[in-house]
Amino acid sequence: MLSNRSIEEKPLSRSELLAAMIVFLLPLLFGILGTSAIRLPQWLTRLELILFLGPMLFALGLAVVKGLPRWSLSYLGFVLTLGIIFGRYDRLWTWLYPYFVESFGPRSLWPVMVRILYGGGFAFIVGVSVLVGAVILLNLLRLLPHTPAVWQRIRVDWTQLSFVPYGGLVVYVHAAFEGFQHEDMWKFTAWICLALGAWFYLRAKGQRQRILALIGGATGAMWIVAIAQWVLIPLQNWQSRYYLISMEDLRWVELGNTIIGWIGILVAMMAPALLNILPSSPTPDLDIGEHRQWMGINN
Repeated sequence: MLSNRSIEEKPLSRSELLAAMIVFLLPLLFGILGTSAIRLPQWLTRLELILFLGPMLFALGLAVVKGLPRWSLSYLGFVLTLGIIFGRYDRLWTWLYPYFVESFGPRSLWPVMVRILYGGGFAFIVGVSVLVGAVILLNLLRLLPHTPAVWQRIRVDWTQLSFVPYGGLVVYVHAAFEGFQHEDMWKFTAWICLALGAWFYLRAKGQRQRILALIGGATGAMWIVAIAQWVLIPLQNWQSRYYLISMEDLRWVELGNTIIGWIGILVAMMAPALLNILPSSPTPDLDIGEHRQWMGINN
């Protein structure tokens, strides 16, 4: 399933490459502005949301015009993860809570391993949910006039689907440090890992190089998050937020949660390889001429 087949595609234009990287570079830019010693004008800080959304909307608009090409699928993961983590995500996993309470008693009395399984399970579910949501949305997009060939391109190169949960890691890194102090350097470094992984993915020619670039970027980012939480937790004033759990135990809980989340994102990125065992579609979404044009193959 993990082939090293070379994939012939038209090289990305400068505007496409810039649009592809916006979702990874904007957090870096705003992180630098937020931690710089330069005091920004108040009117500029109030416009941060507009300054963030403007380039994102530009990239999304270009993606729709281009028919949602490979470089744009990280935006789908960004939006899905944003909705799951900061929306009504609790319905995805709180159904487990009564079973944990029945088995282990009140949450305040749960031992470290139970807390790891419960919190890590949420991180795992987020990664898998983003992938499932992406599969559903991409199949629905086949019905729209501008994006009929999306799924067909994914059947040619399954790593394009892996790029969806990878884009969601931008949101995950931010959420992982919510409520932390002194986290800026760590968050910045994790985002750099994601940006580098995306860059190498977009420049790679073979499937093996592409998926390894995503795995490398995701692994670097997630382990930086894990190390950062281990280092930073003793510096926080959180004792009142947790019941009957020491800071040392809390370090192990957060470390375990992040490692399980890392495993979940790897599963979500590798699962699209299973598409290779499915039979080819008898009614392709694009004709041979369109397929050859997209792949950059000349007569």
